[in-house]
Amino acid sequence: MGQVLGHQLSRTAQRLGIANCHHIYRPYEQINGDSDPLEAARLSGARSAGSARSTPRLSGARNVDVHSAADEDPQCGDEDEEEEKEQEEMQGPEFDIPEDAYGGAILAIVQYLPNVTRGDDKALNFAVSIMALGLLFMNLLLQLAILYYVYSFVVQPAVRKVQLQYMDYRGAVFSSTGMFDPDEWAAYEGKTDLCEIALTDRAFYYSILFCWTMSMLREIRISEKFVRDIKSMPHTDNPSAMLITHEEEHQIFIVALTTPTRVILNMFVCAPKIVISGLLLWLGCQWLSATTSFTDLVMNAVAMEFVLTIDNTLYDAFLPVWYREEVADVNFKLKDPADDSPEAVAKQKWSGMKRSFWYAVAAIFYILIYAEGVQNVLPADLSEVKVPCKDFIDLELRQALCDVSSWNMRHMDNVLSCYPYGQPEETTLEERGDPGG
Repeated sequence: MGQVLGHQLSRTAQRLGIANCHHIYRPYEQINGDSDPLEAARLSGARSAGSARSTPRLSGARNVDVHSAADEDPQCGDEDEEEEKEQEEMQGPEFDIPEDAYGGAILAIVQYLPNVTRGDDKALNFAVSIMALGLLFMNLLLQLAILYYVYSFVVQPAVRKVQLQYMDYRGAVFSSTGMFDPDEWAAYEGKTDLCEIALTDRAFYYSILFCWTMSMLREIRISEKFVRDIKSMPHTDNPSAMLITHEEEHQIFIVALTTPTRVILNMFVCAPKIVISGLLLWLGCQWLSATTSFTDLVMNAVAMEFVLTIDNTLYDAFLPVWYREEVADVNFKLKDPADDSPEAVAKQKWSGMKRSFWYAVAAIFYILIYAEGVQNVLPADLSEVKVPCKDFIDLELRQALCDVSSWNMRHMDNVLSCYPYGQPEETTLEERGDPGG
C-alpha cells in the first residue's frame, strides 16, 4: 500500500511541476504515523547515512520530506521519459482559499478533521477542527443576527419614516380630490426631507442600486466559482490522498476530495456565503430605497458592507498566527483538462465570457424588477413629488449661497457681501436657529 501511494503521490508531484527523478514526496499517511514499519526503517536508515536532504519546517504544518530519489530507487534515471509524460498530463491550474473564517474552516475540513481519529496528533487535530469550525459557526451566527437586527431596528423604521413623510406631504399639499395646491406647497415645512428621498431622483437611485448590486454580485460569483472548482476536483476515497505539502515551495496543495468532504464544503462554506450575500443584497436595497438624504444614500451603501467583513475580523482576532500562515499556504490544485487544443481553450474562454454576460443581464433585470415591482417603500411613480421638488432643489439645495472665488475673497468687501456681520433685524430667533430662543 505504501509503495502504491508513494508512486501515486510521486505522480501528483510531477503534476505540480516541482518534482522529477531527483525529488519525490512521502505519502501523507506516513506523516501521520500509519506508514509501513519496514519502509519507515529503510527511510530512517537512508537519512541517518546522510543521503537525505534537510528542509525547513513550516510553522504548524505537517512535514513532507523532499529527499534524494536516488536513495529510494537506483533505477530512477530510467524512468525520466515516462515521468516527463506524466508531468505534462497532470499539470493544472491552482486557486487559493480565502484568508477568512471560511478559509480557516476549509483547511480544517480537508486537513485536520479527517485525522481526528488517526495519526500521532489526534488531540491537536481535534482542537484545531473545533476551533476553526466553531469560528465558522460563530461567523454565520453573527452575520445572520446582524442582518435580522438591521432589518428590525434600522431598515423597517427607515421605511416607516419615509412612508409617513410621503403621507404627510399628500395630506398637506393636495386637496381631497387630488388637486395640487401651490400655496400649500410654498408653506410646506417638510420640503427638504421630502425632496431628498432617494426614490425621487431615479437616475441617482438606480446608480446607487447598481453599485450595491455589483458589490453583492461579486460575493455571489466568488462563491459560485468555488462551487464549480470543488466540483471539478478529482475524487478519492482515501482522506490522506486529499493533500500534499511541499516544504521548499512553502505550499500545501489540495489535489483531491472525498465525497463527505465535498458535501461539507458545499453545505457549510459555499451555501451560507451565497445565502448571506443574497439576503444582504435585498436588505441593502430596502435600506437605500428608504434613505431620506442623498448624503446618507452613499454612506448607507458603504456601511452595509461591514457585514461582509465579520469573517475577516474573526479570522484575524481568534485564529493563531501559525494556522493563518497555513491557510495562506494552501492552494487547490485542479485537474488539467484532457483537451488543451486551441479550440478547447477558445471554447473555455467563450464560456467565461457568456457567464459574465449573463451575470450583467441578471443584475440589470434584478434592479429593474426590484425598483419597479418588488420594493414596498413608496409607489413606483413619484412624479407628483419630483415635479414640485425640481425647482426647490435647484434654488434651495443646489444653489450656492456665495459664488465668489477665494482670490476675490481676499477683498473684505466681497467677503461682507456674502457673509455680513450680525443679523438683519427682521430675522427672528427661530429663523437664526438661536438656542437661546
